[in-house]
Amino acid sequence: MVTMAVQEVIDAAGVMAQVSGSVRRDEGGLGRLLTSLAEAYVAGAPVDWARVFDGTGARPVDLPTYAFQRQRYWLRLPSAGSGDVTSVGLRSPGHPLLGAAVEPAESDGLVLTGRVSLREHPWLADHRVMGTVPLPGTAFVELAATAGDLVECPHIEELTMQAPLTLPETGGLDLQLTVSAPDETGRREIGFFARADDEIAAAAWTRHGTGVLCPAGPVPEAAPAVWPPRGAEPVELGDLYGQLADGPFAYGPAFHGLRAAWTRDRKVFAEVRLPQELHEQAGEYLLHPALLDAALHAVGLGELLDTGGQPLRPFAWNGVSVHATGATALRVTLTPAGANAVSLYAADGTGAPVVTVGSLLLRPVDVTEPGARPPAAAHSSLLSLTWTPVPLPAVGAVPWAVLGDRPSWAGPDSGAVCHADLDALAASVAAGDPVPGFVVLDPAAGGRDDDGHPAVARERAARVLESARAWVSEDLDERLAPVPLVVVTRDAVGTSADDPVTGLGSAPLWGLVRSVQSENPGRFVLLDTDGDPESGRSVPGAVASGEPEIALRGGSALVPRLSRMAVTELPDPTPGTRPGTGVRDSTTCPVRDSTCPVRDSTRSTRPARCS
Repeated sequence: MVTMAVQEVIDAAGVMAQVSGSVRRDEGGLGRLLTSLAEAYVAGAPVDWARVFDGTGARPVDLPTYAFQRQRYWLRLPSAGSGDVTSVGLRSPGHPLLGAAVEPAESDGLVLTGRVSLREHPWLADHRVMGTVPLPGTAFVELAATAGDLVECPHIEELTMQAPLTLPETGGLDLQLTVSAPDETGRREIGFFARADDEIAAAAWTRHGTGVLCPAGPVPEAAPAVWPPRGAEPVELGDLYGQLADGPFAYGPAFHGLRAAWTRDRKVFAEVRLPQELHEQAGEYLLHPALLDAALHAVGLGELLDTGGQPLRPFAWNGVSVHATGATALRVTLTPAGANAVSLYAADGTGAPVVTVGSLLLRPVDVTEPGARPPAAAHSSLLSLTWTPVPLPAVGAVPWAVLGDRPSWAGPDSGAVCHADLDALAASVAAGDPVPGFVVLDPAAGGRDDDGHPAVARERAARVLESARAWVSEDLDERLAPVPLVVVTRDAVGTSADDPVTGLGSAPLWGLVRSVQSENPGRFVLLDTDGDPESGRSVPGAVASGEPEIALRGGSALVPRLSRMAVTELPDPTPGTRPGTGVRDSTTCPVRDSTCPVRDSTRSTRPARCS
């Protein structure tokens, strides 16, 4: 009570002080005194601890410099879109990477759909290959095994990747797995497809892999109880993941699973373990991809493979079976299985088999080759304009009109009829001449050659604006109302990096006519030509295509289309770090685009990588 009263007086006075009593009711003795001294010391009072602990043998010790261990107690929220799919006639496959299963009518096949993103599956961000985030090949194995379980064909006879599946930094990708009906032997073909999708537009589906599923294979025998095997020599791993992080491939914490390794003859034995943060997720997978990936990190140890220091690219899996689910640790045995191929046997702590791989074929890859780098993911919602080739319809001979001088690209046999101006054209139609199929206005024809002069741009813009007003006026002959006015420019737009814009005097017309088109759809056409005679002969087909904007290059037609922009990699002086963060990321050893730490036969500490 006295302590509290004194503290209240101090607080009321507005000063900084600490009150600590050395004796309390039912609490006294040396323990209470030491506690009071500690409270006073923390508050800033000087305490001679050497005298306090004199003769007790107590001594100062350093506190650990690492962060204190923390444990997350918040409930992990379900993935977006993981609601009740049965309400829309689907069923849930019960897998973190898959959202729904569809059984097509009149077919014994299966279609699995899902969505994968770094936001919903953040552990995937620890798998990077030269700055990109490809889906690990072990994730494809997991998906194939899951599909096989659903159709009672759990054995993966073969699995071959056709293209890397690169994840975008923002947004996600739609996944689709197709499983065919069984053949006469019970085998089923499986295909892996993905596309970027958002509220703007859906991209085309890309096939990333194919495989064959078949009924369950033989169950292997349990591993010997002795671990590590007798006669196996330990391998010093050192700072293996730190060394890999300094190169084009790196591993993040989710993929730091290789804990110990031994070699005997040409075999490699390894212990791998999921980080504690992923243990809860392990039960949601048949075999967590990060754990199986860690098993492949030992591929380059000892004399298992003679890589010559080259990075290796896993190409094809054969004879894969998952025998137990939810594992968080594995005892792995890797054995040579031919040229640049290994077989894998993984068991749990009791020796019971968890996963077996008959053979994994790996191919050397030169990281300096342009094609070695996985393609950048398309941005989920950033679009850019791309000039895309389109075929032109075949058109017969059709008369068309020109306002002003005949353009140089219009030959004498082109069917063009020249008129001095719009009034002359209207008079010709009123006199009974045929109505032209379209009317061309080329403001550069017969004009000044100094295309870059500002006065030229103003002169042409004024002429086009005057003609456009007359073309949409009520005074125009109604027989010309359905006829499009084609405003032609030359080299006024760039269709690619190799197509420079030299017609600067006509370039502003594109912005002007676009504004007119927005108010008068279907009445105007923008056409840019390169002056090639073939392009001149393609003008009638270009107008007949119905495109509001079109460019002719060498007789071929290009039209502007929106396409997703590739994610641009930010420059970073240290490969293997997240752009803009300085935080090291990682890659793994996927089927086609992963990394495996590989050491040469002398067991040096220099790692080679599997891309």
